[in-house]
This record gives sequence, C-alpha cells and structure tokens, in this order.
Amino acid sequence: MLDSPRLALLGFSSYFREAYLAHPAVHAGTRPGRVCIEHRGRLVVMTGEERILAWPPEGVRHESLKPEDVLARPRVGDWVVLPIEGSEPRILGVLPRQTALLRQTPKKRVTVQVVAANLDRVLVVSAWGPDLSPRRMERFVAAIRASGARPELVINKVDLADELPPDPVARLGALAADMVVWWTSAKTGAGLEALRASVQEGETIGLVGTSGAGKSSLINRLHGEDIQATATVRAGDEKGRHTTTHRELVPIAGGGLLLDTPGMRELQLWDGTGVADTYADVEALSRQCRWRGCTHGREDGCAIQEAIRTGAISRGRVAGWRKLRAEAQATATRRKRSKGRRGR
Repeated sequence: MLDSPRLALLGFSSYFREAYLAHPAVHAGTRPGRVCIEHRGRLVVMTGEERILAWPPEGVRHESLKPEDVLARPRVGDWVVLPIEGSEPRILGVLPRQTALLRQTPKKRVTVQVVAANLDRVLVVSAWGPDLSPRRMERFVAAIRASGARPELVINKVDLADELPPDPVARLGALAADMVVWWTSAKTGAGLEALRASVQEGETIGLVGTSGAGKSSLINRLHGEDIQATATVRAGDEKGRHTTTHRELVPIAGGGLLLDTPGMRELQLWDGTGVADTYADVEALSRQCRWRGCTHGREDGCAIQEAIRTGAISRGRVAGWRKLRAEAQATATRRKRSKGRRGR
C-alpha cells in the first residue's frame, strides 16, 4: 500500500514513508493520508483512492493561541495517520513536517499561523503594474526560505506591460539575481506552458502573494479547468479583488499539486532565519565594514553606505534588510517573553 503510485502522486516521498513507518500510531489497521482542505472542526483528507472527512487527533487544542498548540494541529499539506475502517474517522497522528510556511498572526498577541505544510516550492506571485513591489516580495521570500521550501518569483498579468525587461534584475533588483523568475499571463496563457512543464510528479507547489495578483487564475490555467473562483480587477487602480477564502491542495495533471492561499497584504515573519539568505549581498557587505560594531549609518568605512553611493546596491534594498532584520529580532524577543510568562 505504501508503494502505491497514487500515494506517490500526492507527494508521499521516501521521507514520509520512513516517518509513517516510525510513527507510534501506525499498525496493520492504519493508512496514510494527506490533508487537502480544512473545514471548521473537520478536515478533508486524500488517501490516493478517495477523499474522506476526518476529525482532528484526540487532545489537539483548536482554541489555544499557544504556538506549540497551533503547530501541533494538522494543516493543509500535512500527512496524517488514519484508521482504515470507519466513516469520518479520527486522525491518529500527524507525520513530522518536511517544511512549514509560518507567519506571525497579525494581532497583538504573539502566536503563529501555519500557512501550509510540506511545500516543495513556493511561487511568490505579483501582478505587473504599479503595485509590483520588490520589497514585499523580499518579505515573502524570507519567510519561504525560513520554511525550508524553495522560493521562485512569478510576475503575472504581463499582458498589461508594453514591454518586458530583458533582465529581471532591471525591474526586480538584486532579489532576482539568483532566483527563477516566471513571466506569465493567466489571461493570454503567456509563460504558462513552461511553468506547467516545470512541475514534477509528486511535487507540491504553493502560491502566495497579495490579493488580486492572479493566483487563482493561474491555478485554473495550470489545472486546465476553473476550480478556483476569480474576480476582475478594480477600475482605476488595476488591482484585483480577493477571491480565495480558504486553502486547498489541488492535484493537477502530471502528478503535481498546487496550493492557493488567501491573499496577504502583509506577512509578518515568525522565523527570521531566511532574512540572511534573502539579503546575502547586503549581509556580505556588512562583514566588510571597517568597524565591528558598525550601525551602517554614517560611520567612516561602512561598506554598505559605500555600495549605496556607488550604485552597487539600492538604498531601498538596504532599508528592506534593516526592517526585516529588526522585525525578526523583535518577534524573537516577544516570543521569549511570552514563553517566560506562560512558564510562571
């Protein structure tokens, strides 16, 4: 059963096979499944043969805001242990995640939200036009790199462009220097054949970005039929309207899976480990400053300020680096304090 080609198409790799066999809840009367939709109180799980409704594991706390409780809940993309028998069974366990895309909830209380689990690749989708922001994309990329997944950039709605830059760096800056960039149009189909061909059998690809970037339209075109609701752009500013209201893992022809997510205007980092990789050029410059305690302001011998003066790096990219680094440090401090209060 574990070697079923249908399970492989859902992303049941050797990593999850070994994790399943090692899980204490596994026995002759269980099988693996993958969460594809979250409903209130219940989950839709794919087994390779069918979709079933299942209840969360016994003892999982769904009302708690404690990060450890939130992270223990099964989410879209998770592999779980299910009993073979029974209608609407209760999940017996959740397999260890290979990757987890996290963000801090946009509330005063410090807690985490699991955007999606076990993504292999994540496409940061932005629409061509005045709302195209490299700084916002850097934020998404930092979160994706912290998750363990591989980020790529998708510039959608290129049918609105009079002319595309021959080099992505010319429009997106240093962020695009070492990343795959896809230029697409869900309206005309431009670039979609190449993007679809890049999806490997069993690979799970997430799409993230702001509302109206065209993620749902891309999902529909890549899938080959309309499975996600879409809306036209607003008159006046060419911004799309939010249509995705839940996360759903969707298998596509060829064996890959796509995950659309509700649009996020702002993504607050939960784990700052991806910041250094996202801004590797700025980090490298910071190590070349004359003084060890350089604040990268007006000090003599600051390599970052010199790079800005010569045009080797943009002031905006440095500002983005400062902001995300400070945000990650502040979040880590609040998490530590919050954990200390709970431990009293």
